[in-house]
Amino acid sequence: MGVFLAVPLTPCRGRIFGLTDFFASERVRPVVDRQDSGSSSCQGTFNSPGPRHPLARAFTLIELLVVIAIIAILASLLLPSLAKAKGRAWRIQCLSNHKQLVITWNLYQDDYSGRLPSNVRGLPPAGQGLNWVWSTVHGPTPGFIDPDSFTNPKKAAFAAYWKTLDVYRCPAERTTYNVGGKRVPKLRSYSMNDYLNGGEEQFAPLPPVTFYKRNSDFRRPAQVFVFIDTEPASICYTPFEIPQSDASAFFSLPGSLHDRKTGVLSFADGHAEAHSWRKPILRPTGNPHPNPGDRADVNYVRSHAHHLLLQ
Repeated sequence: MGVFLAVPLTPCRGRIFGLTDFFASERVRPVVDRQDSGSSSCQGTFNSPGPRHPLARAFTLIELLVVIAIIAILASLLLPSLAKAKGRAWRIQCLSNHKQLVITWNLYQDDYSGRLPSNVRGLPPAGQGLNWVWSTVHGPTPGFIDPDSFTNPKKAAFAAYWKTLDVYRCPAERTTYNVGGKRVPKLRSYSMNDYLNGGEEQFAPLPPVTFYKRNSDFRRPAQVFVFIDTEPASICYTPFEIPQSDASAFFSLPGSLHDRKTGVLSFADGHAEAHSWRKPILRPTGNPHPNPGDRADVNYVRSHAHHLLLQ
């Protein structure tokens, strides 16, 4: 009589029992082989597999809810940081747009013997040259939705320098218009200081302040702004018209799409900077013109619009 484990390949009820079956089970009972019987039989009895590995079992409802709660907490911590990072990226791109535009404005002066590009409502007077871009009233008009208003050299002075549209639009701008049943993006977010070869349609400068016509007229160019972010609902023709006093209302409001309080301005010396407004206004109701603004904000715009107004 001997005791052994039934491991060798042995026919057993129509199948082969071997090492695979052996290792697949957790225990093998020993069998007693009676040598005197003259026969060999497969008498080993295998227990059913034991419990599955703990890692293989399914999640319970409580565990699943805990995981979801952890993900929600992480998202609540990360999303504000991601939003701030996105906002910073938009501001950097907006600053870059301003710098590119003010470089173009300076290149135009180099090419035209120091003369400034036109910056008026509608069509410029005869002999004054083209507006920097096509100037039309606010809303879904050609100056805001037609690429030709920016890239056609017969309509826009800057078309000789720029064939892309992104430079005219703040990356934080999301305004679209319904045109013929389709949503069309607004293409321009920036206005130019009205005192830079502008017109007298709304707020004419009061003496001794006059319109700049040539770059030789400038004094302290690092403090005179050229382009300014403009509030999406009140942006209109290309000039950003300057209030005549600190108590006056804005015609169009300064833009504050960055962090809902900050706008970007570029200056005649070529630099650009972000400025936080004391009382930012994002969506005026009713008629977009005029717009009463905070006295400090009006003062900032006026004092950076002309060297004779600098304080």
